[in-house]
Amino acid sequence: MFRSRLSGYAWEQGVLPRIAPDHVLLSLCNIGPVARRRQLVMIHDAQVFDVPKSYSRAFRLGYQAILPLLARRVRWLATVSSYSRERLAANGIGAGRSIAVVPNGVDHLDAVCATPDAVRQHGLHPGGYFLVVGSAAPHKNLAMLSRANAMRSNPGMPIAVVGEENPAIFGHSDGRARNDFVSLGRISDAELKGLYRQARALLFPSVTEGFGLPALEAMRCGVAVIASDGGAIPEACGDAALYCRPSDHVAWAAAMDRLATDTTLAAELVDKGQAQAAHFTWDSSARRLLDILSAN
Repeated sequence: MFRSRLSGYAWEQGVLPRIAPDHVLLSLCNIGPVARRRQLVMIHDAQVFDVPKSYSRAFRLGYQAILPLLARRVRWLATVSSYSRERLAANGIGAGRSIAVVPNGVDHLDAVCATPDAVRQHGLHPGGYFLVVGSAAPHKNLAMLSRANAMRSNPGMPIAVVGEENPAIFGHSDGRARNDFVSLGRISDAELKGLYRQARALLFPSVTEGFGLPALEAMRCGVAVIASDGGAIPEACGDAALYCRPSDHVAWAAAMDRLATDTTLAAELVDKGQAQAAHFTWDSSARRLLDILSAN
């Protein structure tokens, strides 16, 4: 057993490489020890290169230094979407080598028992709010969403925002202390599932994303989605979302007004969304990883 007083990057880079060195190391959260070649690294996106202002200087510089080294050294490299693969290569990460695409699964909430009164606990009403899940980093585009909400013909439906701001990771923030946003902060999975189920729609306005997990989680829970067409979001959501350009606050206002009243459209999006989300399971992702490892 390895014992160490090190933690964080120091433990990851200095201690982890020496643990079970003859085994394959799965590093599924963007980075891993540079010294360990027999390793599969899953780099989820190229956001630290494409939207650097969304991250703190220390976080950004750390990732920008480590990712190129890992991509040149490790035996297997993977990411979560074709879009992320293209953006990683465009930024010199894994260019000229094979990068496998292994999408995330979205069936993890199936085992979670939704908090039945989560909506009322947060001062909301069933079907009477839009939901946003994500940080306040600039590329999450909350400032645009606020402008869109100000243009709505029926602005009485609040926007509930779930997510914790972490200044150690995210740099300059759009902030969420707006009169039209209800900031819920960090909540449990059980509360989140309860909020998904009773939202009028999930709003996913990101300028870019490497995958689009909240949108597919919402679809899995039976919620209509209004989404940006930025990054990998269309790749993940297919034809199951109502799309707007991330810069078009007028279109976002119109889409929100439409879903606030059009129950037929909402039902159609729910049906399409559940069919789309069914394609993304953790079992299929695990099998894909095993296929990659066994083929080399």
